[in-house]
Amino acid sequence: PRLVYELDDKYSKGKVGVSFEKKIPIGEREFAMLGIQEPYPIFNPDVCYPLSYQNKRFGVIAITGKKDLSERERNLLGVVTSIAGVALNNTQSFEDITFTARTDPLTKLYNIGYFKERFMDEINRAKRFQHNLSVAIIDLDNFKAYNDTYGHQAGDQLLIRFAQIFKKHFGKIDTLARYGGDEFIVMCPEIKKQEAAKSIDVLLRDLEMYDFARGKQKVKVTFSAGVSSYPDDGANGVELIKLADQALYSAKGAGRNTVQVYRPKIEKI
Repeated sequence: PRLVYELDDKYSKGKVGVSFEKKIPIGEREFAMLGIQEPYPIFNPDVCYPLSYQNKRFGVIAITGKKDLSERERNLLGVVTSIAGVALNNTQSFEDITFTARTDPLTKLYNIGYFKERFMDEINRAKRFQHNLSVAIIDLDNFKAYNDTYGHQAGDQLLIRFAQIFKKHFGKIDTLARYGGDEFIVMCPEIKKQEAAKSIDVLLRDLEMYDFARGKQKVKVTFSAGVSSYPDDGANGVELIKLADQALYSAKGAGRNTVQVYRPKIEKI
C-alpha cells in the first residue's frame, strides 16, 4: 500500500494517489469533478478502486481500457474490492500475530521459543542430508556492571544496538535469536564449529572499532561466545545448546572477550 508514495511521489497526485488517499473510486466523472491532473501520462488508468478496510489502506486496483463502467460493473468492483480489503486485513492481522509470537519485543530478533523450533527442523535437515550444523551462544561481557552504571534504559539500548550489529554480521541462512537477558544464540547451517567460531571472532575483533559512548565518556563493550556443532558434539538441540553453553562458560573463565569451541577439552581459537 505504501508503494504509491515510496516508489514515486508523482503517483500520489494522480488518480491512483487520490483514490488511495480518499478511499473512494475514481472514474472519468470523479476525475473531472475533482480536477485531477494526471502527472504521469504514460500511466493513465481509466478507473481506480481503493483496497481498504475501515481506516486501513492497502492499495488500489487500477483499470485501463474501460472508460465507461456500467452500474453492474461498478457494483461488482465495489464488492470485489471490499472482499479483498477484508482478506488483506485478515492476512496482515495474522502476520502481525505471528511476528509478535516469534519475536523478542525489545531486540526484534527471534525469541528462544521460535529459535528452538527452527533448530529442531535444521537438525533433522542436517541428519537427512548429512550436513554440519553449528550453534553459538554469545554473552555480553560485564553487562550487569554496564546496567548498574548507566541504568536499565541504557542497558536496553545496548542490547538493541548489539542485535543490529549481529543481524548485519550473520548471513541470511543463519538464525539469530535473543536467548535471554544479555545472551544471544545463533544457528549456522552447513558449517563446522571451527568455521563458525572464526566468523564470530572476526565480529569480536571488529567491535574494537565501535564506541558505545555514554555522553562524553567512551565505552567499549565486548562479548564471550561458545560454539558446538552437529554431528561432532551431539545429535539433538538440547545437547548442542548445553555444550555450547559449556564452551561459553570456559570462554568467560579464560578472561572473557574470546570465542571458544566445545571439545572434551576446550580449545581456544
